Formats: sequence, C-alpha cells, structure tokens
Amino acid sequence: MAVRRPMHVMVDGKRYKLRFADISHTKNKGDVDPPCAVGKEIRLDRTLTGEELLEIIIHEIRHIQDWKRDEDYITQEARDLAAIIWKLGFRQRE
Repeated sequence: MAVRRPMHVMVDGKRYKLRFADISHTKNKGDVDPPCAVGKEIRLDRTLTGEELLEIIIHEIRHIQDWKRDEDYITQEARDLAAIIWKLGFRQRE
C-alpha cells in the first residue's frame, strides 16, 4: 500500500488537514473537527481501504457540509453514495 501522506483539502470554502491516523482507540473509523474550529482536521483510520474508505471519506465530508444533521442520516447517505460510486467503477490508484 502506498504511503498516505497528510494533505490539505477545501470543503465549503474551509481548509482542512486530512490525515490517516491510528484511531483504533475510538469506535469510529473517521472523525472531523467542527467547521468553526481552528486547525481543522479530518482523521481517517489508516487501515481503511476500498469501498469502506470511500464511504468514510464521504461521511466525514457530509458532516462538514451539514454539521447539525443527525448521525443516522449522514451514515445512510454516505453508504448509499459510496455504493453508487463504487458500482460505477471508481477505485483508488496506488
């Protein structure tokens, strides 16, 4: 697997550091700081791959875009979008 280096991404005009991390101490596979935070980060479990990685990326971005939306809604939306995108053949290049 290729080394996953931190990067900066823009979501809704706000800059986030996206990084892969050991977050095994939590029950989540990803998390994100609130849009109003200073030094905002999106953290993704470094063991994620494939469709699950795609789903978690979408999930965390949707939280940023709709911060007050409940977790169940975001989870289902991310799952549905990831499944469609994956079915269309999108894959991560190494």
